[in-house]
Amino acid sequence: MPAPKRYFHCSQDLNSDPEVWEFTTTFGERSLRTLIQILVLLDKSGNRWRLSGDWLATLSRMVRQSVANVSRQIGWMTANGWLRVLEEAADGSPLVLEAPNWWKYNRRQEQKGDSSVPATGADQDPLLTIPTPSLTVPTPNKTHMPPAVEVEFEELWKLYPARHGKRVGKAEARKKFEKLARGDRQLVLVAARNYAKSQRVKDGIGIPDLHRWLRKDKDIEPWRDWLEPEQVTKGDLNEKVSLHAGFEGKDYRVGAF
Repeated sequence: MPAPKRYFHCSQDLNSDPEVWEFTTTFGERSLRTLIQILVLLDKSGNRWRLSGDWLATLSRMVRQSVANVSRQIGWMTANGWLRVLEEAADGSPLVLEAPNWWKYNRRQEQKGDSSVPATGADQDPLLTIPTPSLTVPTPNKTHMPPAVEVEFEELWKLYPARHGKRVGKAEARKKFEKLARGDRQLVLVAARNYAKSQRVKDGIGIPDLHRWLRKDKDIEPWRDWLEPEQVTKGDLNEKVSLHAGFEGKDYRVGAF
């Protein structure tokens, strides 16, 4: 195996930990790569992981998983107390994360009177003596989408019906979705479900691309028309039946009439 360039504390009882089993059962074995990489980032930052720039996409590329999946993993870790939010943005998305148990495992051993055991890593102070390449984080980007919003958008993208079998304009749709208020984003998901199940969509009538459906033109927002499920009235059903009404018993063979 490759020689480790840096050491950090990681539980040796992963296979005996029911929470770890739940984590990998939910997200797959590759999710352990996410966990380990987050431990690395916490170690480098002294347990104060500041989420800046396009951090989620960068982390996703490093562990070779989708942005949506990594975002859900981080959400799970936070909900289960593996991570804790120290600072939040105005929209509720996390800005700084820490691991509540990190300090338990990174307290210097010599403070406990056991000088025979190194504090961490290969020597007494590996955080200072063992260089390691830092994670390259792009400069802050105005189009960066918080992880929770990214998950919502990916759900919307899958929900919304394709136009002529194709989905186009994803980047533009993402920008429009990100501009929506938090409450409106949830309403859009409700509207998309209603629209996707509508008779209009089943008949393939005038399905706009998602970015056009999300547009706001003065006071017109097409998606708001679908906050309630489509009501198919008895009259609508009768209209289709009436085209053939009265012909049920007729014999249309040549010469029959």
